[in-house]
Amino acid sequence: MGYEFGKGTIEVNFKTRSLKQLDMRLEDAAAFGSTPEQLKELQKQLADRDASVDQELQDAAEAKAEKERSRTPESEAERLAGLEKLKQQIEAFIERRDAERAANPESSEWPQPEKAWPHVDRHALKRVIVQRQTEARAHQSKRPKSLSQQQQLSG
Repeated sequence: MGYEFGKGTIEVNFKTRSLKQLDMRLEDAAAFGSTPEQLKELQKQLADRDASVDQELQDAAEAKAEKERSRTPESEAERLAGLEKLKQQIEAFIERRDAERAANPESSEWPQPEKAWPHVDRHALKRVIVQRQTEARAHQSKRPKSLSQQQQLSG
């Protein structure tokens, strides 16, 4: 919907109550001292430009509709080939990821029950952790840590 406002045009979308376009190009040119002949030429140029933009938009919409109409459906064999290719890409990614993890293992050798999956038996995991910690303490107690501890053991 357009309304004349001086020589400019205001377009309002009433459904959303928003201003679509406010065209004050001719008023701006007149304010900067353009002659009436220049204003007529500018008005003609602006009309040509707006018409060409509208034509480009219409051509693009027609081309999109034609592309959609002329689209051939994908055959079952092509679809399966695409799925197989995707499956191979995923498997290759998993192999690369696993190779990286094998080359650079996680820094923590202790199981972390708070990060365990929901289906993991956390009580059994806790027993494993306690057993490993006990073994580690027993192993550490056999090795003196400081020189004073070594002297006490030998003395």
